[in-house]
Amino acid sequence: MKKIREVLVDIQAGWSVNGESKPRLKNEFAVLKVSAVASGVFLPKECKVINEKDLKKIVTPEKRDVLFSRANTLELVGATCLITENYPFLLLPDKLWKIKVEKKYMLPEYLKFVLSHSAIRKRILAL
Repeated sequence: MKKIREVLVDIQAGWSVNGESKPRLKNEFAVLKVSAVASGVFLPKECKVINEKDLKKIVTPEKRDVLFSRANTLELVGATCLITENYPFLLLPDKLWKIKVEKKYMLPEYLKFVLSHSAIRKRILAL
């Protein structure tokens, strides 16, 4: 049995950018809002459209990534979701982490389950 920190492959955060709250067109870039992960299910429409010329750092949600909210209200800190497909035009903000694990030791689905457990969320909020 390995500890979570022993199976982490990568943790990435996006960057802070202002966007426009409007429906995103197919090939428009948008930055995710923390509310995209709040329910525990990924909501890709929870985003703000940004101008392509404003792009600085591209960190996108990819299939089997676990997204983790590192900041916001107490209810949203530690919120997680599992990504089920690639989203090349959606960008992570600085408040969301993208977590990858070594799949031969831990499935992303299991990591999402553990991080979503009420006892673990309580410990995260106590940090």
